[in-house]
Amino acid sequence: MGTNYPEDYSQQHHITTINQQQELATNNMEETSLPLKENSKRKYCVIGGSGFLGSHLVMTLLRRGHAVNLTVRNLGKVENYEFIKKAACQEGLDDNLQFFQADLAKDGSFYNAFLDCDGVFATACPLDDALTRNSSDPKSELFDPIVNGVKNVVRECVKIRKEQNERNDSRRLKRLIFTSSITAVSTDALWDYKSKSWHYFDEAEWNDKASLTQCTYAYCKTMSEREAFELLKGEFSNTQLEIAAVLPSTMFGPSIGIRKNIGMQPIISSIVDIPAHVRLFCPSVDVRDVALAHCLVMEKTSKPVNDQSNGFYIDHDYLASNQERVIVHNNTICTRDICQAISKYPQALQILEKKKLKLPTQIPFLENTIGDKILLLGAYLTGPKPQYDLLRGMVGKELHFSNNYVKGKYGLEFTDLDQTILETVMHILEHDMHKL
Repeated sequence: MGTNYPEDYSQQHHITTINQQQELATNNMEETSLPLKENSKRKYCVIGGSGFLGSHLVMTLLRRGHAVNLTVRNLGKVENYEFIKKAACQEGLDDNLQFFQADLAKDGSFYNAFLDCDGVFATACPLDDALTRNSSDPKSELFDPIVNGVKNVVRECVKIRKEQNERNDSRRLKRLIFTSSITAVSTDALWDYKSKSWHYFDEAEWNDKASLTQCTYAYCKTMSEREAFELLKGEFSNTQLEIAAVLPSTMFGPSIGIRKNIGMQPIISSIVDIPAHVRLFCPSVDVRDVALAHCLVMEKTSKPVNDQSNGFYIDHDYLASNQERVIVHNNTICTRDICQAISKYPQALQILEKKKLKLPTQIPFLENTIGDKILLLGAYLTGPKPQYDLLRGMVGKELHFSNNYVKGKYGLEFTDLDQTILETVMHILEHDMHKL
């Protein structure tokens, strides 16, 4: 068990880790791509680039002067990714954006998308409803697709890197960054009786409580990480391919395009779903900060390291020297914090009133264990089990994570969460996403 990290944490730790017109996709899902007009200095592939995080990552990479290969499951479904083309075009960045069709469940599907890239970002989950699906067979329906998807990406990267090593290519695929989740660290808050405060989890800790039947999503994310790291420590250790897992907390922020994201649910609930404040604590971060963190970890634009006294190293024997876990988390907030942030902005309140929506009211007896039990009972009776499993660790409990590593090593500065909440709420209301 790691040390409880207060905000001023500064102890020593050492890390042993670290636009040609569209062609319709063929029925057998063979890979198709839309050609790139010209390259920029570096090129990266983003798997899941049409998702909530992935689209922000694509735009961040393009703005930083990189070229991007973006993969989607089906190029024929233009409506699923045309918004990212439009966003890139509006900023004059579309010349550096190329689309490929590939599928995490299909071996060899990503070969052409990865071939000329300096690095790969795997932000996609093969199951869009992994957090909301009740499953009678979690291994075959959830675990296998998620874990095998990550393993397929690792193997494809290794295959290309081996070929490049054999040819002694000057340009080689150097680094794989895959998006995990803080649920792979913990889904249950921990009270430190010695310091009389909530424990701050860090990158050295793993979620050993999750299983196929309990917090299945967290278990899948945990095992995906372990499998990926193990592959590159074992049979593929001589490829010199670097790998890092980025572990974001619940992501808020406006989306690129009109699409509801599971991370917006606490804010939507604060507007329309719950009549009173409850003690639901949500580890939170701005999606744009997560996208930037991915870039920083890929580019390895970290502060120089001369010794072990910088205070942002994590001692973890499980990882090899070319492997790394990076938590990206701003702060843990509750529904009251969300409502207070919204209340600071008259414009948001006016729109809420116009749409006949009200913020939750304060009912003191609900902001205690009684309210906790009512909330959990409602989630148990009406919600999918995966969500209920996660709520059990966050209702009435403050689940905290240390962000000292990403701030210390990579210099990431977090967006003020009040601003993030406001922008998210305005985006939700502007597009009536609370009705979706």
